[in-house]
This record gives sequence, structure tokens and C-alpha cells, in this order.
Amino acid sequence: MSPPAPHIHPQRDDPDQPARSRSGANRPSRAAGREQTAGQAQADNRVKAAVRKQATDREQAADRERATGREQAADRERAAGQAQADNRVKAAIREQAAALGFDALGIARAETLENHQPLLSAYLEKGHHGKMGYMARHFDKRLDPRLLLKGARSVIVAAHNYYPAVGQAEGTSYRIARYAYGQDYHRVIKDKLHKLAQAVEEIAGKHTCRVFTDSAPVLEKAWAEWAGLGKTGKNTCFIIPRKGSYLFLGEIITTMDLAPDEAFEKDLCGHCRRCMDACPTQAITDAGQLDARRCLSYLTIELKDRIPDEFRAKSRGWVFGCDICQEVCPHNRFAAPSNEKAFRPITAVAEWTDKEWEEMDRERFNRHIRKAGSPLGRITYDKMMDNIRCAAESRR
Repeated sequence: MSPPAPHIHPQRDDPDQPARSRSGANRPSRAAGREQTAGQAQADNRVKAAVRKQATDREQAADRERATGREQAADRERAAGQAQADNRVKAAIREQAAALGFDALGIARAETLENHQPLLSAYLEKGHHGKMGYMARHFDKRLDPRLLLKGARSVIVAAHNYYPAVGQAEGTSYRIARYAYGQDYHRVIKDKLHKLAQAVEEIAGKHTCRVFTDSAPVLEKAWAEWAGLGKTGKNTCFIIPRKGSYLFLGEIITTMDLAPDEAFEKDLCGHCRRCMDACPTQAITDAGQLDARRCLSYLTIELKDRIPDEFRAKSRGWVFGCDICQEVCPHNRFAAPSNEKAFRPITAVAEWTDKEWEEMDRERFNRHIRKAGSPLGRITYDKMMDNIRCAAESRR
């Protein structure tokens, strides 16, 4: 009988290794499972946390967008409300201006007219201002209204039509510029501007201001452009669309901070050069450039001396100012008679014949011109008589 076979544990390959219990053999695999489960749970938690963070970030971003949207909507609402308030103020000011007889009104911000500095410099350097020495004075003030009024914030520009309903006496040869038919516009327009400034205070609150009309270092036409009223033409006259250029301009420089109007940019002349071709002395040297030394308005008013010989045969009957470049301007087909009584022709303008002008003496000049408050009184009796002689010579 053979000896029994030795018993070998099924999990023991090496008979020299001690035997392990069944429970001990499973212990490492269970721990690894628990570690794997814990690691997976941590990974799952990290994923969940990332998802929750993304959701929170999206919610916060949405909240910020909603808040920004609300702020923007509130800003738009405030801006719209401010714009409506500004428009109401400007509408009220324009209504008062119209009641005073002004035909247009605009507002510009009081700041330096930097674009006009080189233009003014070139004008003076060329000597185009002639003997009007005041044009070379107060250069900086002409460009910056804040130097004329401390704390200035706005420039209100008003335009007033002066085109006359009736002209000079029929048959007269001695012509007078239409702006000088009636009372001196400096006084008339300034009075209206003071009343308008008072109305502005009643509408928008207390303010400090100064008023001007062709009587101070103010670039009126430049401010009228910035205030959106119109554009300066090739003849250097200021043109308002569908109104023409027979207009006086006046300004109120104020400490009131008013909403400005959009500047006027459109060219109103195009290829037209009627004014340049019609000028008898070729005073319009280029589009928008006037050599005052050749202009009949300068020669008959601003020049205190006798009109130079080279121009005496070219006056075409003008004894005070000249309207030729305005008469040929297509925009003045829209010119309508002014309703302002002060601009109606004085007796001398409306009734005098050539003979009465030629035989006028000093007493008659003082009584019918100077005391009548006419712009014609800006020149002396001797100057007027030289102008009349010059006009008579030009007819021969």
C-alpha cells in the first residue's frame, strides 16, 4: 500500500510559504475597492462642484448683465429726460426770440474757435482788413468768448431779417445798402438781445451775460455756423437756407450751460460764383475771401479818406455800402420783407431825389441823417459828399 499523497493548499504554490486564511486573502482587494470608490466620489464631487461653479458664474454674469442693462436703461431714460428738458428750454427761448422779431436762433458751446485761428491770421497778414485797425486788436478774444465773459458756457446766436418792404425813392441814382435804410441796427438789435437775455433768465434761471451785435471782437458768422444757423457764402455774407443773407446777427454770451445745437456743415454755394463775377472791383479774391480794400462797402464807409481813383469809376452809384453780391445771390430769392418798423426807410432814403442828395448841406445832413438815428450818420458829411461825387462820376 502506497503512502498517502501530501495535502497541498490550493492557494499555495510554494509549500514553504505559510498558509493564509481566506479572510486575510480578501483584505487587500477590499481596501483597494474602497480607495477606488472614494477616489471616484471625490472626482464626482469635483465635477459637481465645477458644474455648480459654472452655473453660479453664469447666474452672476446674467445678474451683472441685467444690472448693466438696468443701469443703461436708466442712463438712457435720464438722457432722454435731460434731452426733453433741454429741448423744452431751447423751444421756450426760440419762442421768445420769435416774439421779439428774430427769424432764427441757435446755441453753441463757448469754447475756442481753433479752426478759425489760421483763417483770421491769414486775413490780417494779407492786410485785407485795410485801415480797420481794430480788426488786428484783441486777437485772442475774437477766438475765445470766455475771454469776453468769465465763466461763459454758451453762445446764443440770433438772426434778424432786415430786407425792406419798400426801396429808395423811384428814379434816384444814389444807392444805399438795404441794411442802412432805417434806424441804426446796433441799437435796435441790442435792445432786443437784452430783452431776450432777460427771457432766458426767466426760462432757465439766473445767469451772467453780455450781448453783442457787430460791435465787439466777436466772430459772428463763425458762431452762427457753430450754432447751426447756416453758412458763410463765397461773398462772405452769412446765408440761412430759405431765408437768404439780408440778416443781422446778434450774440448773447452767457454763463448758462445750454445744450448746443449741431454745427452747420453743408456748403450752400457749390459751383456758383455769381457774386464773384458781379463784384465791380473784384473784391472777392477767392471763395470766402474778401479784400476789404477793394470792397465798395469799405470804400464808402470804413475808409475815412477820399475813395481812391482806381475805384471811383466802379462805384455804380453806391454812396453807402453795397448790395451787389447779395442781389445776385440765388439764396436771396427767398428774402421776405421784414416786419420791423425800425428798419423802414427814413425820409431821406425813401423820398430824396438825386438833386436833394447833391445839394445837401451840413445842417440838412445832421437834421435828416444824424438826428434820424440812421446808420448813414456813421460817416462824416464830407465823406458822404465825396461818395456822392464818386457815384456821379461813375455814371458818366
